[in-house]
Amino acid sequence: MRRHADGERVTITWRPPAVGDGLLIPWTAGPVPPGTDVSDLVGTVDAVPARSAGAESCAELTPRPERRVRVTAVSVLGDRAVSGPSLVIESPAPIRDLMVRRIDADRAEVRFDWPEPAVLVRVAWGDGLRGGERHVARSALLAGRVEIPVSADVCVVTAVPLPRPDAVAIDTPPASATLPAAPPPPPPLPSEPPWWRGWWRRWWRP
Repeated sequence: MRRHADGERVTITWRPPAVGDGLLIPWTAGPVPPGTDVSDLVGTVDAVPARSAGAESCAELTPRPERRVRVTAVSVLGDRAVSGPSLVIESPAPIRDLMVRRIDADRAEVRFDWPEPAVLVRVAWGDGLRGGERHVARSALLAGRVEIPVSADVCVVTAVPLPRPDAVAIDTPPASATLPAAPPPPPPLPSEPPWWRGWWRRWWRP
């Protein structure tokens, strides 16, 4: 598979069968092991238009935004169709409404809208000298806030969706938010003289 420079299209190549026709079928159902009879399915799904490229076939596909699609090479002979290898393609949504705020001297809270259909989001942060990174699952975000350790300095937080391990993803630019520096501590209160010193000064007047 090859991703185009526009970041939206992909070109998929596969080797057609020696006998019969080779189709590229998209569906959103679960994986189908190679060699499965999919004769009933082929008639209900439109194949991706393909062209021959030497000994291979190739097709250009523009995945729908915020969707996951599985494409499977299918061998068709007569009224029978058998599945071949498949590929999962994801086009995750960008991170929206990324917000970060301090909740303590060394902790901050990160919130954002979940980018479908990602399974993880990589959250990274840094102040120029210190920083870190963690992978956030959807369940963690729904359970409450995502906390990160920070310093008192200005910190930049970025978030980007991650695809499934078995998927090829259309690149999504990271979102970023800036955490302002922590306010300086209040100045110390002026020290008061001991009570007896003030009394002594009022009593003793030479």
